[in-house]
Amino acid sequence: MSDDGNSQDARAEESEADSSARRAGSGFPIIVSNDLSKLLGFYRDVLGGRIVYQYPDDDPAFLTLKIGSATLGIGYHPDPPRGPSQMSLWFYVSDIDATIDLVRRAGIVVLEEPELQAWGERIARVLDPTGIEVILGEDEATSTARIERGAAEDGSTKAALGGENAQNDSNADDANDDRGGNELDSPSGTPLARAV
Repeated sequence: MSDDGNSQDARAEESEADSSARRAGSGFPIIVSNDLSKLLGFYRDVLGGRIVYQYPDDDPAFLTLKIGSATLGIGYHPDPPRGPSQMSLWFYVSDIDATIDLVRRAGIVVLEEPELQAWGERIARVLDPTGIEVILGEDEATSTARIERGAAEDGSTKAALGGENAQNDSNADDANDDRGGNELDSPSGTPLARAV
């Protein structure tokens, strides 16, 4: 019986070794492009990624970035794959509004403005330079604090202004009526959006 017990133990150890050999230990996504500088401009300069590896040293064709606790590889490909993205990347940011401002200044496409989701986080969607959707999320605690702070400031502003807000709202409606009511203007008067 002891020989049979030893063979069962040996088979169990072999099974565990086979099983662990088939399991991935860790992984990370790699985005390829024929212009690494655009990817670095977004993932390093806008999202704050830190280069932790590059090869070769003088003119890298591959880099590994740490973005918070996430790892992302970016690599050179002379003819990168094209077509609709079947994946999204998600990164948490501490201030989603400030991050979206950085995104815009970098010339990155904003697909969706920051918006509070049913589960309590504010998210925005942007396209990286290769067309991959990147979801930027602000954690629930930060989002809740920002919303509460904004509501408190809004309430104190309305109380301080009294009836003046109603007059300003009426003037804004009149100005929109003069333009056909289909534009939102920036402080410089340049249309930000046009209603369809």
